[in-house]
Amino acid sequence: MDEGTDARDILENKQLPLRRGYVGVVNRSQKDIDGRKDIKAAMAAERKFFLSHPSYR
Repeated sequence: MDEGTDARDILENKQLPLRRGYVGVVNRSQKDIDGRKDIKAAMAAERKFFLSHPSYR
């Protein structure tokens, strides 16, 4: 997501309800790929994001 984008209503299954809901993920950006960020580092960054972001923790 770009800075300022908020997907909370979607992840909380409010905007477009699915029977089993949604799963949020953080993929590597093009900058991460160009910088050769490996999968383990990307997974650690994803975990940190979801544990620390005020809207998504």
